[in-house]
Amino acid sequence: MRRHLTIAALHLPVRITVRSQGATERKSLSAFSQHIAQRVRSRRRQLNMTQHALGHACGLSAQQIQKCESGAVELSAARLWLMSKALKTDILYFFADFEGSRKQ
Repeated sequence: MRRHLTIAALHLPVRITVRSQGATERKSLSAFSQHIAQRVRSRRRQLNMTQHALGHACGLSAQQIQKCESGAVELSAARLWLMSKALKTDILYFFADFEGSRKQ
C-alpha cells in the first residue's frame, strides 16, 4: 500500500491547458512550484554546490536537477526531503516566504 504526503493547508491549483493543434496537453506549474524551484537553486548556490553534486546526493542526473530548478517539473515530497538533506537545511526552508498561501 502506498501512502502519499499531503499538505492540506495549501490550496494551490495547477492549471492545465490544451493546445488546439496536435491536441497536446501542457501542464503549467503553480506559483508555489516555481517558488520551490527558486529556493532549491538559491540554496544550492549558497553552498557552492554543482547540479551534478546535488543530483548525485539525490539520485538524479544534473539534467534532472536543472529541470527541477528551472520549474520544468514539480518535485515530489520525497524528492524535496532528499534535497533538503543534501542541501543541509530543513524542508521548511523551501516553503518560507511564499506569498501565495491562503491566510486563515
